[in-house]
Amino acid sequence: SGAGGVVTIIVRDDGQGIDPSERTQALRRFWRSPRHQNVPGTGLGLAICADLVGAAGGELQLEDGLPRPDGSGHGFAAVVALPAVPRVPSSAEAPAPA
Repeated sequence: SGAGGVVTIIVRDDGQGIDPSERTQALRRFWRSPRHQNVPGTGLGLAICADLVGAAGGELQLEDGLPRPDGSGHGFAAVVALPAVPRVPSSAEAPAPA
């Protein structure tokens, strides 16, 4: 969605979720929740995403996901807010110099 000069992208995950008390830590490099030690991973994915979004002038926030139909958890949602920037034409679309 886009409103007020901001483009918002929401990515939902239906995994085990991230406890609200761990969300800030989950954006740090190599951090892994003690509850997820049995799940493969390096603890870099969300940190890299947060760094890339920040480099583009945006912000990444983690929120509760949607409840699973079987009631076994709710996953989480990664909400990316980026500044809306006017599209710059590519060189193929740019007018030829006079």
